[in-house]
Formats: sequence, C-alpha cells, structure tokens
Amino acid sequence: MNSPLFHLKQQAITLRKEGKSYGQILKILNLKSKGTLSAWFKNIELSEKSKSLLKKNNQLALERRLFESNTKRTEKIIEENNTSRSIGNAEIGALSKR
Repeated sequence: MNSPLFHLKQQAITLRKEGKSYGQILKILNLKSKGTLSAWFKNIELSEKSKSLLKKNNQLALERRLFESNTKRTEKIIEENNTSRSIGNAEIGALSKR
C-alpha cells in the first residue's frame, strides 16, 4: 500500500512534467517547501514542450515584475518632483515675468 506522501509526490511530478512551476505546484498541492519539490524532481527529465512552457512563463513573470517595478519607480519620481517643486515654490515665492 502506497502512502499519501507517495501519491502527493506522484501528483507533483506529473504537474512538473506538464510544465508547471514550483510555485504553481506548491499552490495546487498546498505544500510549503520548494526544497521538497527540488528533492522530488532531481531525477526527472522534462520534455522539450515542458521546458519551453516553463521558459515562456519565467519570461512573462520577469516582464510583469519589471513593468510593476518601473511603474512604482515612476510614481515615486513624480511624487518626489512634486514635493521638491512645492518646497521650492514656498522658499522662492512668486517669480516675475522678467
């Protein structure tokens, strides 16, 4: 008789071979440790299709994080510029047209 852990490991391996990421597998199977997955997956061979899917998903994740990072940085710069402008206007006062 196989243990529940054995079945969980087999499910994880099946998901990995389908091209799922460690993070996706952790969520699907409600696991906590990427280290456990790493140990389970150390001897599995992924198909080219699975490798391609994982690579594509990694690229999309990198692009999303970069986009989010750039958006947050832009917002911070705009806020800093507005604060500096307000401080400058308060210190200098109104300028003449000349």
